[in-house]
Amino acid sequence: MRPFVLCAILLTVVGCSSNQAPPPEAPPQDTKGQTPVRTALSDEEKAKYAGVYSADLPTANGGERKVILTLNKNLTFSMKFEYPGRSNNIPAFEGVWALNGDLIDAIVNKPAGLEDRYVFKLEGDTLKAVEYSQSEYGEKGLTLKKQ
Repeated sequence: MRPFVLCAILLTVVGCSSNQAPPPEAPPQDTKGQTPVRTALSDEEKAKYAGVYSADLPTANGGERKVILTLNKNLTFSMKFEYPGRSNNIPAFEGVWALNGDLIDAIVNKPAGLEDRYVFKLEGDTLKAVEYSQSEYGEKGLTLKKQ
């Protein structure tokens, strides 16, 4: 009889422990797994980073294009491209941004779930891309000035 009682107690203890809540999830990490990505920003932080940034950059065919990045206080952004003298400007990309340490991590929402990622560092009133598509922006990179 004792082994039965002992088995019943053991099953009760094991059964109760399985009803415990799972441990909380860790905050999202950057791609190198070092710094938590922060999406809960103070009003001061939002005001510091939010705004319209732009740059005139060369195109592959020797022309010029204007890149305009708008970081919104609601942590969304849009990036559009204007080509002087052309009416067929590329539609704006849209996405979300967050702080990753002292960097801005911007993820572009693209069709079919594809993502482009831009990482910027704010230096005064200038956003300098530290991770971007070199095939799209070349070795000189992407540096945008606040308007």
